[in-house]
Amino acid sequence: MRRRAGGPFRRGVRGVLAGLAVAAFLFWPVSCPAQVVIVHESLGVESVSPAVLRAVFSMRLQSLGGQRLTVFVLDPRSPVHERFSKEVLGIFPYQLQNAWNRAVFSGTGAAPMVLGTEAEMLRRVAETAGAIGYVSAPPQTAGIRVLKVEEAER
Repeated sequence: MRRRAGGPFRRGVRGVLAGLAVAAFLFWPVSCPAQVVIVHESLGVESVSPAVLRAVFSMRLQSLGGQRLTVFVLDPRSPVHERFSKEVLGIFPYQLQNAWNRAVFSGTGAAPMVLGTEAEMLRRVAETAGAIGYVSAPPQTAGIRVLKVEEAER
């Protein structure tokens, strides 16, 4: 009886690799909706750079296009907030939280308004002039525009 090199071990490794491939496919970011920055329709800005957007959401920039901003964010423990922070702003959620805490505790600024759901985000942005926020998919809500985020320079 001739034995194949690798035998059951080799088949086991193939099975593990196949399982990992399936898991990677299931959790691939394509299955998650895209992040969209939304603003109140009265805001006179069509697009912003990632750096400006980072400054807005870290509360270092209080106005855009000559209009005072009201910044809305989802709960920092929310997967949408985590994904927005990492993929759109390019920073971790705890870094945003640290920036807000520094501004509040030093008395030089304020934290953004924290909302619980995307539906609440859509409602508050639509009814607040100068509002900016984000959701997981392009909205079909009156009073809201999608703000284009320019490509980052490489």
